[in-house]
Amino acid sequence: MKLGQTLSALIKKPADGKTAEEKNNNNFKELLAHYGKSAKKTPPEEGEKESLKFDFLPKFTLIIRFVASLILLLVAVLVSMPDMGAVALLIIAAAIIGYDIVIRAIEDTKEQYFSSEALPLITAAIISFCLGRGVEAVVALMLLRLGFEARDYAALRIRGALSEEFDFFPEEEFSEEIREFSEGDTAAFDSIIEKGICTADLSFITGDRASVSLKAGDFIPAGAKCLDGQASLKPLAAAKDSLAEQMSETLKNGSEVLTQTEERLRKISNYFALSTVALAIIITALIPVLTDLGFAEGLWRGITIIAIASPGAIILSVPFAYYASMAAARRQGIVYSTAKSLEKMSRLNSVVFEKKGTLTQKDFIVSDIKTDKMDPATFLKVAAHAQAGADDPVAIAIKAAYGEELSPELIQDFVEYKGRGVSVSVEGINILLGNELFLSENRVSLPKFSEEGYAAHMSVNGIYAGRIILNEHLNPSAPPVMEKLKAAGVERIAMISGDSRERDSVVAGGIGIEEYVAECKPEDRLRRIKEMKARIDSKSTLAYVTAFPAEFNLSDGADLTLSVNGLAHEGSLGNSDVTFMRSNLETIADAAKSAFGARRRVLILISAGAAVKLTIAALAAFGFAPLWFGVTLDMCASLALLIDSISPRRI
Repeated sequence: MKLGQTLSALIKKPADGKTAEEKNNNNFKELLAHYGKSAKKTPPEEGEKESLKFDFLPKFTLIIRFVASLILLLVAVLVSMPDMGAVALLIIAAAIIGYDIVIRAIEDTKEQYFSSEALPLITAAIISFCLGRGVEAVVALMLLRLGFEARDYAALRIRGALSEEFDFFPEEEFSEEIREFSEGDTAAFDSIIEKGICTADLSFITGDRASVSLKAGDFIPAGAKCLDGQASLKPLAAAKDSLAEQMSETLKNGSEVLTQTEERLRKISNYFALSTVALAIIITALIPVLTDLGFAEGLWRGITIIAIASPGAIILSVPFAYYASMAAARRQGIVYSTAKSLEKMSRLNSVVFEKKGTLTQKDFIVSDIKTDKMDPATFLKVAAHAQAGADDPVAIAIKAAYGEELSPELIQDFVEYKGRGVSVSVEGINILLGNELFLSENRVSLPKFSEEGYAAHMSVNGIYAGRIILNEHLNPSAPPVMEKLKAAGVERIAMISGDSRERDSVVAGGIGIEEYVAECKPEDRLRRIKEMKARIDSKSTLAYVTAFPAEFNLSDGADLTLSVNGLAHEGSLGNSDVTFMRSNLETIADAAKSAFGARRRVLILISAGAAVKLTIAALAAFGFAPLWFGVTLDMCASLALLIDSISPRRI
């Protein structure tokens, strides 16, 4: 199937048994991965990737057809012979170079599909022969065939160049053996650092050129380069299952899902073609009426308009523009699951942050100690020893604030009540440390206090001794991203969490968020998200931002699920619509601006393609563009739009 045929297949009605979306997705996959018979999928040899290659550049059979048609054309023009003989040679030349276009035009006619490139061109060629202009018809077919091949090749090379930029395949076979990682080395597989420390360049994954310090227990992706230090790596997965390969495959497969703009474009393409044909008929009818030119001249001008009626150039350039934008985002460590996600990102209006792991980091920090029973240092020492056997975030923060070695032999009768507190005995003295409810349940009378935030309260032998004030450790990129999101056009920013209102009010105030939903149970999150979505324009996008995409499935409520800190998932992209490999939230605002720019460029491409079509139609109507010239202009415009869609200055 040639490119013209492939393009025509894009806007056909779906086959029985398949949804329109499935048909569109399959058609687009065919457009990107199988550019005519010139391109084929070559089975990979062992250790190699499946790839697309040209059989011959240019294809040998096309050379034979082109040369044969050219010889017949020259003989018909240069050699003196009866008119019928010349016409016969021209018909044979046209059949040789364009027989497959004729076959496709017949198939389209049987299916009552009149918006492909094949049917308008063959119609124009037949009329040209009827008007005695067979030479121009043959020249137009030859030029169109060359244009198809050039467009095939350009599209294939463009897609290949964008895809191969992110391919990473080490030569060595996968094994679970521990391997050393030192200065100058590149990690062959996704791995965990068994021991040692190192500084690595993870820009291949994150898009951030800043070096990253890594220690034992940290995940290191395939493709990472060691800049300093030495570590021992334990491989986790083969190269084909690496995070880098997942990102590459997501880029390639995600571009095969049609965006809303493309779906609309395909719906109106038939009307565009019919409008162009109607214009040609009007021109044909008016020229002999309004001028001294005859009907034949009017018909001759009209067929040039018919020949360019297909919107193939526009249809081809739009998906490549989205694909190039997805590739540009990938360079910055942003992975879109589909092109549709990119388009939705361009309409970002509201953002809801899951507090844990996005706006705040996993740890707490001790901010104050309130006690009138002992000095603060002693209070902290007792609290740290009480938490010696606990490993929750509060215990970790208290022990980190104490900072000295603990004496676990002093602790007896340690009992931990998950999410509430601990009970221990120190030299026969009972100590309780936990939240308000925990102490109240143990009949400890608490004084009234006004400070906001989370507090770990302590009692000694049933008498209230004081409290440690803890604040959540804010993500340093959280405050600045609020202003950047507003500058990018986001009108509403909210926070949601299952924590107390007191704790969330402190976080929201520190970041600059006015709207937040606290004490939200997991089963209530979807309802809350839907309520927020209902309050914005239906064409706008509401995004839910999380660091744990597998924890809550809110896809039925939010338009987009954005996952931050993708490296923390240790080799898995998860099921998010957009994955940000870094924890820096400012990349969300950058992505929104870039997505808006990508959609704007797509609209410009569509407008430019339509303008070119109308310009050629105007030139043809006034007699400045014969058939062969109009076809050449149209094909050149198609190539220009294709190349411009992935221009470096645009992405």
